[in-house]
Amino acid sequence: MAWSARLHTGGHVNVLLPAFALLILLFGRAAHRLETRDGVGRWQILPDAAGLADPGVRIPLLRALCVVQFLLLIYDPTAFVPSGEDERAGNGLVEELAAVGGSAWLPSHGYLAERAGGKMLAHKIAMLDLMRGGDRELSQKLDREIRESIAERRWALILQDTNWYQAELAQHYRAEGTVFSDGSLFFPRSGLRTRPERRYVRRGERTPDH
Repeated sequence: MAWSARLHTGGHVNVLLPAFALLILLFGRAAHRLETRDGVGRWQILPDAAGLADPGVRIPLLRALCVVQFLLLIYDPTAFVPSGEDERAGNGLVEELAAVGGSAWLPSHGYLAERAGGKMLAHKIAMLDLMRGGDRELSQKLDREIRESIAERRWALILQDTNWYQAELAQHYRAEGTVFSDGSLFFPRSGLRTRPERRYVRRGERTPDH
């Protein structure tokens, strides 16, 4: 199940958590077996050679290996804390979105629009799932609504990180460069490296202050 979710478009490493949960359960059972005679005798998980059949050797070794495994997982949590520059860049973006009254569409980062007083709309990945689903009528309806919202210039500001509906944007909106001047700021410290990248404003309108 976890691997199939990993193959899905948009699936990241976090979808493997169920697999790791299963491995943890299996490890506990295997460790118990190895600490008993069943692990050496009936199951023959370990050979009788090298003294591993002796519980006085096998059990301390197994527990030492468990401790080593946990020690290998030690990491510095501060590496995952956004910097002050990241925070200021994010706050500046929220202020820019608030300046247009929340009338902004961020297909992959809707939480930012909500923080600026707008609405958190459906995520791009969720919409792609619907479009690729078996309900053709629903897929076409969603695609039509997105195209209409762009053609009607419903959004004062659109921030994209991909070329989704690029042809429609080029026709009804004007590209206004990148969202961040610094190429290293406002990226997640783990997981998928993504952020709003390109800014689009309605044609014929003044660019929002940024």
